[in-house]
Amino acid sequence: MNGEDLPIVDAELAYECLSSVPIRQEDALALVASVAGYLEFQSSLDYIASPPPGWLFPPIDILDTLDQVRRKIENDEYSSEYDFQIDLHTITILGKDGHLATRGPLLDALGFQRPTSTLISLSEDGVQAPSVYLMEDRYNHGDDNLPELRSGNAFSAITKINGFDVQEFLQLESLTFELQDPDALYNFMLFPSDYYDMFTAPRFYPGPYTNLTFADGSITPLKNTAILNGNFTGIVNGEGMYERFRGALGPGDNSGASAHVERNGKRQTNAPASASDDAGVLTGYWDDGLAAELLVIAISDFAPSHDFSLWVNFQDTLREILASAKENKKTQLILDVRRNGGGSVSLCMDTMVQLFPDKAPNRKSNMRASGAQKALVEYISEETRKAEDLHPDTNLDKEEIEADYGNGPWAYQGVMSPQAKNFEDVGHFYGPHRVGPGLFTSFFQENYTNNEYSRINREMINITQADPGAERPFNPENMVILTDGYCGSACTILVEYLKNEFRVMSIVVGGRPQTGPMQTIGGVRGSRLFNSDVLSYFVGGYKNQTKAHPESADPHFDDWSDEALIRLGEGLRINGYNAFRMGDPYNTPLHFAYEAADCRIWYTPEMIADNRVLWNRVAELAFSNRMGNVISSKYCVEGSTKHPTSISGGVKKGALGPQTPPESASPRYTGWIVNGTTVTQENLGRAHGIMPAAGSSADGGAGGEQVDLVALQTFKDLCADVTEESWFIKLMCLSVQ
Repeated sequence: MNGEDLPIVDAELAYECLSSVPIRQEDALALVASVAGYLEFQSSLDYIASPPPGWLFPPIDILDTLDQVRRKIENDEYSSEYDFQIDLHTITILGKDGHLATRGPLLDALGFQRPTSTLISLSEDGVQAPSVYLMEDRYNHGDDNLPELRSGNAFSAITKINGFDVQEFLQLESLTFELQDPDALYNFMLFPSDYYDMFTAPRFYPGPYTNLTFADGSITPLKNTAILNGNFTGIVNGEGMYERFRGALGPGDNSGASAHVERNGKRQTNAPASASDDAGVLTGYWDDGLAAELLVIAISDFAPSHDFSLWVNFQDTLREILASAKENKKTQLILDVRRNGGGSVSLCMDTMVQLFPDKAPNRKSNMRASGAQKALVEYISEETRKAEDLHPDTNLDKEEIEADYGNGPWAYQGVMSPQAKNFEDVGHFYGPHRVGPGLFTSFFQENYTNNEYSRINREMINITQADPGAERPFNPENMVILTDGYCGSACTILVEYLKNEFRVMSIVVGGRPQTGPMQTIGGVRGSRLFNSDVLSYFVGGYKNQTKAHPESADPHFDDWSDEALIRLGEGLRINGYNAFRMGDPYNTPLHFAYEAADCRIWYTPEMIADNRVLWNRVAELAFSNRMGNVISSKYCVEGSTKHPTSISGGVKKGALGPQTPPESASPRYTGWIVNGTTVTQENLGRAHGIMPAAGSSADGGAGGEQVDLVALQTFKDLCADVTEESWFIKLMCLSVQ
């Protein structure tokens, strides 16, 4: 819980400290104005406000909601800087996009904790619905802190948390995170989540106590605490807190890593590895308790570190694993990408080519059009042209490589169409084009393979090149993808490619204890993160272009500054690309598409103690219990197979399938009480129709529903007097106020 021995205080005291930090109106308004400019680059901004029918969450007009925050600042409605930063961050949580964040430094200054072991959801036999337990009641800590199943001890399931049904509590608290699938969010609260444990490390103030009620009637009270992540030396009041944490935390200001920012992608496992890369994020398993024909490749991360030698080591290790599999006559492959939140697209693309070396991978993306986006494309394309002209007689030189690597997708010379055709000029690339509810650039892909213009600096990694005559290490019908729904970013690029191009099936584990399907992917499906390093060029690039070419200026960005980057640092993130399925005639961004796995299973106690039990179960389902594309087994949760968006349900290459998610797929809010009034699923859902929705179109737009004004007003009234301990309700209240 506190491996770095950071100072710990009571949660209530920490909350009082944070609540004492004064808000400075001028600073807050400048921050909101700057954030608004960066949000114009969020690729899914229009879709979040008017989502396609496969989207599982309420729509939200993010810029309008940000404007509501601005008005609250002007009207002196915030009691503290902390309350303001909570609202600022909540706006992007509502967007359900792991690449989108506006998280202020105060939220990382102290980290709230529930001082107990993590929770775990287990089905005793893999068939009956799982129950929730304390990890320490079911497992001992063995070597390397790995779980060992306890025997002979009494244990009891948790039935309530703070007086609420355990399922209602976990499902609603999970909504404070950014995953876009409720089952993936539920898994996020539980073991095994490796580097995240969001029950014991809640994002918002959890109140002074957490009480656990068990099936045997016993109650365990816990006094919540907070870890002091930041440097509090010399701080004696709220003014001092404001000055210390006004801007982004630097290395000298932060003595501990935030649980919500830093990730350790190395996966702990209790199965003996046959081969592993140096960073521990790529591991191969065969023999030693596994089926004779089986190879398991577990990839927990595509971002081993900023040390690019580890990228090359990842690439070489995968090549060695596949060569050993061939030598040892392994014919079946489980690709285990549980807890894989993404990372380097180049490593993802290399993995794609190594698994299917006879075909060069392809992708389809676009960026949101705006005045600032257009100016950046114009400016950076011109800078790239200048680099080309330095040595016109050479095909490729150092300046061109550096210009291409640094200029990313904004130089039309460095990208190509999904059909691998070059763009002729800025207008050909930028457009803009009407797609669904907004305006966007032309569809494009970055050329990761053999071309003068590649985002990859060849000093970092040479991506494996496809050879049409190359032999595949595995046939796609002898491969299966295993996820827990957490797969996001670069991980989703791999899974999408394997499913759509090669028809590789998927099995998902865990989720809410209910029947029905679960999505293979619950993380962000946008295909490019604009982090603070990338965003640091935006304001300067825009101003350089508009100073040299005033006609490029957009009045909307006249007062745009980098204040948000200065104050939020790594807490400011934007999703830059929408990703699309190759062949989809409706051009629906994959982030807004519902896609079920081919089978869903439960964790059993033995699977947590030994991953080989899980892998052998998955192999049995995928390779022995499969007839054609349908898996038939009692271990597939009832209703979890043959959904029409899955391969087992008959979805065709290039199609998404009918975008009518089952009712059980949506998040549930029923049972929560605000100020003495029960919040019902019906009223909450109807109230959230407030956000605008566009009519359907051939481009994949979605229709909206009439808002129930009575339900809306009722919910507004409930929200008007929400107390600080009802922080979870703020997620819904903010979008209707």
